[in-house]
Amino acid sequence: MRPGAARTVPYVYTVHAPASGVLCCYHAPTVWHHRLPNVLALGLGVNNARFTGKAVEETGLDLPSTRSCLRRALVNKACAKNYTRTVLTFKLSDSSRALLDVLEARSPGGYGVRGRLTRDVLARNGYHRAQVLGCPSLFINRHHGLGSRLRRRYDALVDAHSSSSANLRIAYNIFQDDVPTMDLAMLLLIQKHEGSFVIVQETTMVKQIHDRIQKLLGVKFPESKVRFFYRIEDWFDAVRTVDIQVGSKIHGAMVALAVETPLLLLPPSWRVQEMADSMALPALPICSWCQLTEWAANPTAKGLVTLAASTFQAEAFDETRQNLACRNLDLFNTVGLPLHPEVASLCHAAIPHTMN
Repeated sequence: MRPGAARTVPYVYTVHAPASGVLCCYHAPTVWHHRLPNVLALGLGVNNARFTGKAVEETGLDLPSTRSCLRRALVNKACAKNYTRTVLTFKLSDSSRALLDVLEARSPGGYGVRGRLTRDVLARNGYHRAQVLGCPSLFINRHHGLGSRLRRRYDALVDAHSSSSANLRIAYNIFQDDVPTMDLAMLLLIQKHEGSFVIVQETTMVKQIHDRIQKLLGVKFPESKVRFFYRIEDWFDAVRTVDIQVGSKIHGAMVALAVETPLLLLPPSWRVQEMADSMALPALPICSWCQLTEWAANPTAKGLVTLAASTFQAEAFDETRQNLACRNLDLFNTVGLPLHPEVASLCHAAIPHTMN
């Protein structure tokens, strides 16, 4: 476009930074000059850290042993210290700093980050304009009172499985690498309960999953029990058919949330944990995984749905979602972009309350 020409509509462009996890950036409608436009960034996050303060690739974690869970007080104390250690030791790459320098200079209302860990890491490194917004996928389902609707689904599940005979349709987002204890417990349930299946994220994993199931369970797992999705619509449709979605992947949790299927998120890293915290998702923090160890010793559908239901606070979820909608609205208004009207309306709507 020639200098001086006016843009009548905003456009979207993507910025790739290896350690920043940028979802998308927008520039506001403006007259085109020899300068950078104002920028609105959403979904920024530091690269992954697995409760150690070091940047790592996300890999599978086994559940804590029964012996270590007997020393639960020591485990909890170590977890409490770990957040601070992670913030103090996390290293930002040069490419991340270059991107952040632009955002600090060109984002009038600040910029959105996934969670508290990212915000605190950035603040320690001199970047103070980040706002915690979670993930935009929180607003795929824009129904007012989504938390109340989900609460009723959780309560119905608990009631239906007050006895051990009811069938439980499970979608399990399996980890890429071995998580022996949890996988074994979940696969036993999936094998037992009709309509249940394992979700893999890559087609190369299908054979790996089949081989692992053969090794763990000593059975040939039916092809119908393993799913891989090429289209998000197919993923949505599949998760609508189950009673609960379980797994360590934030993508699976957000799909379940979008279609109003109860879920249990098991964050294996700070990357997932900060998003669970920022959006008040039904999640069991890794520092509380001794509850999973106890359940996995005798995995039952009743125990699984009871544990999942205990992690969800409907009022806190709805209030958090409303606050995040308001923060998004403020950021969009600052750069002159229209926010989706149904998301904007969540900011001002009265929240229906329900008993947790």
